[in-house]
Amino acid sequence: MKNIIIFTHGGGRFANQLTNFAHFIAFIKQENYSFINIAFNNYSELLDNYKKSDIVKYNLEDNELNSFYFLKFLLKILNFSKHRIYTKLIIRLLHFYTFSQPKAQSIRVNSSSTLKFLTGKEIGNVNFSDKSSMDLFAKKKITIIAGWTIRDWYLLEKNSAIVRENLIFNEKYQQISNDFINNIRKEKDILIGVSIRQTDFKIYANGKYYLTTEEYINLMKKLNERYANKKLALIVSSDESKNIKDFGNLPVYFTTGIMGGSGHYIESFIQLAMCDYVLTVPSTFGCWASFMGNSKIIPVYDKNELVAENKYFNNNIFDCFTDNYYSEAIR
Repeated sequence: MKNIIIFTHGGGRFANQLTNFAHFIAFIKQENYSFINIAFNNYSELLDNYKKSDIVKYNLEDNELNSFYFLKFLLKILNFSKHRIYTKLIIRLLHFYTFSQPKAQSIRVNSSSTLKFLTGKEIGNVNFSDKSSMDLFAKKKITIIAGWTIRDWYLLEKNSAIVRENLIFNEKYQQISNDFINNIRKEKDILIGVSIRQTDFKIYANGKYYLTTEEYINLMKKLNERYANKKLALIVSSDESKNIKDFGNLPVYFTTGIMGGSGHYIESFIQLAMCDYVLTVPSTFGCWASFMGNSKIIPVYDKNELVAENKYFNNNIFDCFTDNYYSEAIR
């Protein structure tokens, strides 16, 4: 019988949770653990593999939790209670329960990135390839874990194709995106996704990665000049409403999931992933879109200058991780 890992909390919104999930899948697929991802529960409807309003289970058989009745009971409650207050309470109960069981353990990774008042052993960063991490998960039948820096970039790169195969987007949103992108590809040679990230980036890292709309447009003009001999399409996603008129004569197409549009934001993510390149600041949304589509990243170091083509990230998010500037956000 396989050991079970339950991830409860750590990181922020969709792309952050995708970061966690991808690393766990890379590890679990190789080492054959069972996995429950409570932290991804609010996003389960976005993936075709998982039912809406069900705890995200991966590689888990129905009978594997039979000897942990109270744990099964708490997980069932989570299926019906989506309120944040109740969810946080149940997560704390899950950690307390597993901490008290001889065949289970509760782990907090860098407690500053977890909920307050979680019972469990506190440790530093987790790297799945380290022997200490391997021993940690092999130690008990059930490990319940919370935290942000639970990673293995080497293992993720090695198993990246498997990870993509196991993170299939909801068929509805994928079909909308297929129709949108395919219609543009009929007329264009190159599709460059432009991920405009503003809202929280005005404050995040003291605005270090924030660009105004005009600065994004200036970079797009430079892209248009660079590929003047090609039929270029700029696929623009934004977390703030935009007016198409502000982009002048640029070959801009708003994603169907752009803020203020009629679609779901996941459509923007999928459509960025389907582009040949993604221009993005150090943001998990844009960088993970490029990973999912296995496309190249056009990094933004300078608000006023476009990087040379030989400075593009050919290995998408893995080049982000090893880059001194981008690794501040992609870690």
